[in-house]
Amino acid sequence: MYRLAFNGLRSFVYNSFLDSKYITFINEQNGNGYLGTSRGAYFFNERGIERLAMGSALAESHISFILPVENKLFVATQNNGLFYRNDKRVWRQLDVSNGLPYGPILSLYFDDVLQHLWVSTSKGVYRMPIKQFEENANSLQVEQVISPYNKQLDGKTSQCCSGYALGAIASLDSSLWYPSKSGLVEIPTNIRLFSESDIRPIIETVTADNSGEQHVYPVPEMDTLTLKTQERNLTLGYTAINYQSASNIDFRYRLVGLDGTWREANNSREANYANLPAGKFVFELQAKRPAQDWSSADTISQTLIIPKAFDETVVFRLIVVMSFILALYIVFLFYRTQERRKQEELERLVETRTQALISANEQLNKANDRLKLVSHSDELTGLRSRRRFLFDQLPKDIEHFQSNRESLEIQGKCMALLILNLDKFSHVNDVFGSFAGDNCLQQIASMLTEQVLGADYVVRWSGDEFLILLRDMQKGAVHQFARSISHQLAEREFVMPDGRKTKLTGSVGWAFYPLPLLGGQIISWETSIKIADIALQKAKAKNPGSVAYFSFSENIDAFEFEDSERIASQLEMLLETEQVKLHISEI
Repeated sequence: MYRLAFNGLRSFVYNSFLDSKYITFINEQNGNGYLGTSRGAYFFNERGIERLAMGSALAESHISFILPVENKLFVATQNNGLFYRNDKRVWRQLDVSNGLPYGPILSLYFDDVLQHLWVSTSKGVYRMPIKQFEENANSLQVEQVISPYNKQLDGKTSQCCSGYALGAIASLDSSLWYPSKSGLVEIPTNIRLFSESDIRPIIETVTADNSGEQHVYPVPEMDTLTLKTQERNLTLGYTAINYQSASNIDFRYRLVGLDGTWREANNSREANYANLPAGKFVFELQAKRPAQDWSSADTISQTLIIPKAFDETVVFRLIVVMSFILALYIVFLFYRTQERRKQEELERLVETRTQALISANEQLNKANDRLKLVSHSDELTGLRSRRRFLFDQLPKDIEHFQSNRESLEIQGKCMALLILNLDKFSHVNDVFGSFAGDNCLQQIASMLTEQVLGADYVVRWSGDEFLILLRDMQKGAVHQFARSISHQLAEREFVMPDGRKTKLTGSVGWAFYPLPLLGGQIISWETSIKIADIALQKAKAKNPGSVAYFSFSENIDAFEFEDSERIASQLEMLLETEQVKLHISEI
């Protein structure tokens, strides 16, 4: 291809990018242009050239016309139908399977007044409402304006509208002008077609089958058709008149009183029903052209009445019900006599069964006692037990944290384990008694439960020791939370059952999971609990009632704590080298 510029005829700068040198279409406006070849279509401007619909059938198609319509693009081809790109830049290929007439497309034109897309082929001209392309319809509404059989508009076969590229169509005074081998064809854009009228369906016959004997009823002679009682198998014949294409009609029907939804019949001309019950039914029929909406289709109906047989009447059903009741009464009298004979034998078995039940209850009570020993909840405080925490709850929490770890770390949130040990709690048992000590533990459990958030929970770790799992807390708030727990415990007065009061303190040790080490995610949660316990012991040794935790240097590798048996000694060694620091906060 060549371009005529002010300095003469020059070769098109993008010729080397074209797969075919056979140019079939060119349209350029304001520096932007569309180019069609025998192998694909292109869009070009000053910045470069782009192949349209790369990888699709369009890339190998013979292009005949390219038409931009607002934010959409239509590309006509000689061999692969019509290609359409919507405002989301998604391509679709439309051909005979979507309702387009057969034949190569020669030109396209958009009527912005009546919103029609006009298409010419070597066999005629048809138009389509542009609105249906916005709805991604699979079956297109096509109106054939000129076919090979329209003699008054040069309807000789394969002679209508032959021509290529920009010379294939012209618009003048609300008419479109198309070339043909015998001259020009003028078509008013507002032409009204015979095919625009609705298709009127017709119910022709009702054929009733009674044990092989068929009776045909001519439906047009009556509004309501009353059948014979035994006629339960029906075939309804129907049709519709379409002068444009007698076979191009879609049907659907339903039998009101039996069918819940419409039945799609497509091109069928019969509706069959077998073993119908007695009653009143209304057969409804609709017909339309392909791509026409069912809501605009014409509907006709036929009322059918099937009388009830004697075995379907209320009298017959009452007789059956009364007979059934009488039979039940006879059976009841028989079994009542049998039951009286068995009464004495049952009374003899009562004592034996009672003894067996007592024995079973004793075994059940023993089983219940064993279940209490392995219960998931602590019997005294109602908190989660250590067994449930270790084998049930904690693994699920670890899995949840690992799956959401990146998101939680971005939010600055963490998972932390706090161990609270009551200082000199044996003094309470010695002074007030074990019952008072249990009461104290219950009060402490209630206090801790009130302090934690909804996602966190408290575990009865041992006799006077509790573990708190924080699952959704800011890293910087963990230590303050631990101090708050220790402070509230120290400030609270615990009332004994006899009315006397006492005060308690508790030491707290805590640690993160995973540990803030290089590769800390490979260290198990048991290590975090052990480090929290060691911090607790440090706090109790220095000052009971304080809070302690370890901080680690950024260059410490998680391998240092791989051996769980040497964690305490390893911490002591790292404390001496100041790679680990112990932080103890007093109340």
